[in-house]
Amino acid sequence: MLAAGDAQAGQRLTQEQAIELAGQGKHQEALEAFQQLAADNPRNPEPRMWIGRMHAKMGHHELAEPVFRSVVLEHPDNLEAVIGLSDSLVGQRRNDEALVCLMKVAKAQPQNPEIAAAIRRARGNRFPWFW
Repeated sequence: MLAAGDAQAGQRLTQEQAIELAGQGKHQEALEAFQQLAADNPRNPEPRMWIGRMHAKMGHHELAEPVFRSVVLEHPDNLEAVIGLSDSLVGQRRNDEALVCLMKVAKAQPQNPEIAAAIRRARGNRFPWFW
């Protein structure tokens, strides 16, 4: 169990400890820990994925978008990053852009239920008979 303020006290947390903070709903503390982890190892996409998740959880879709986009640029086959990007665009009411992102991966994985659900979110259930 992590003590309150561990991330702010300058102690470097492990990814597992940062995930624990996120699970406890301590999103700001987790975000700061993941930002430090990403700075320490910028080639590792996992801390950046968590940064995007934390921004999204806090309703900061405009901050989540560039984080997810950076992962997608480096790892275009990372489905979770594509869906995170799409959801962050939807959170900014940029649904058409979200659909463009999703359609690219939907062509490669037409039967994937996660992609289908993300497409429904991006469409706002405007076309429920498709997907």
